[in-house]
Amino acid sequence: SKSQSHYLKTRTNTNASFKKATFCVKIKYENIGGRPMESFYFSYKHAPKYANWEEALYQVASDALHEKVLSALYLKDVVDVVQEAKAMLVINDHTALFHARPNDHVRKHCVCYLRVDEDIPFFHKTLKHIFLFGAQTPSIHLKLLRVLTKLTMEGAINPSIYQKENMKQFFEKHLNQ
Repeated sequence: SKSQSHYLKTRTNTNASFKKATFCVKIKYENIGGRPMESFYFSYKHAPKYANWEEALYQVASDALHEKVLSALYLKDVVDVVQEAKAMLVINDHTALFHARPNDHVRKHCVCYLRVDEDIPFFHKTLKHIFLFGAQTPSIHLKLLRVLTKLTMEGAINPSIYQKENMKQFFEKHLNQ
């Protein structure tokens, strides 16, 4: 609709410059959340800085929006959750898991990741690692939440887990368990 298109255009404009670490991968999982799944969308980006968490959120979502994995309305749902939960989406120093409840605005299960060099203010915290995930069902939502929590806890001990190939391997291993 026109309002969805307008919302998307006004919220995805940013002036950040990217390093060449942007890619999207489709990984096939045979049995995620107890049932077969066609594919899982994963994107990874790295940028030097953003002025605020809103810019970073819309940038981390941009590939999934472009590929129609997520709709702009899902992003609106996520922003609504952020406004209600505030910093409760931060699960450790510098890491946030942006998400909303599973709904029809998620067209494919996904995790989108953005790493920034300079801290981004987020209420009374700062962010360097930004995840946005979406699921079509509650069981997949909980599975992704568990896997992402495990990844960030490991990241506190082993920062190399945030390298793109390590992260991809982590998802391949843990989403199939």
